[in-house]
Amino acid sequence: MKYSLYTDYDNFHEIANVFYSSLRYFFSLLYVAGMAQAPVPPGWFEIAGDKLNQKCQIDPNSGCHLWTGTVRKGKPPYGVIRFRDHRDIAHGEPIQYKVHRLSYMVVTHNTELGGNDVSHRCHHSLCIRPDHLSLEPRQVNIDRNRCVSDGQCNHHGRFPDCFISQSN
Repeated sequence: MKYSLYTDYDNFHEIANVFYSSLRYFFSLLYVAGMAQAPVPPGWFEIAGDKLNQKCQIDPNSGCHLWTGTVRKGKPPYGVIRFRDHRDIAHGEPIQYKVHRLSYMVVTHNTELGGNDVSHRCHHSLCIRPDHLSLEPRQVNIDRNRCVSDGQCNHHGRFPDCFISQSN
């Protein structure tokens, strides 16, 4: 009996399913490791931006765009929103985003922040104004806290300076 791939049709589908499952698993590892960006569905950034704008008010004194939606308890309090995960918009359940991180993603059209923090240069945890936010390593974000206690920006190397005012 001569072997042919076509005569072993059921076995072919079993092998193909295992192969594609392994491939999906491999790419999910790349996404988790930050080595590949998950595809973002068309319109996702625009919809996210509209949701952020619906619950935002401008503070006339600081110029901050302050989140008026749900706020996570804690010190400092951060604004949060439940929104469909961009990696599985069709089937995924809404996940909770910190609104300042989502704001940064919307403006930069980049959902992979590489394990970095999105810092508030204005030191207001409810601010989502894009030019008040900076993507930077955790240590720079921690160093920004000293600026408030010192009453002046201590500068942060290649990262933008803080906005220090009397209201902080």
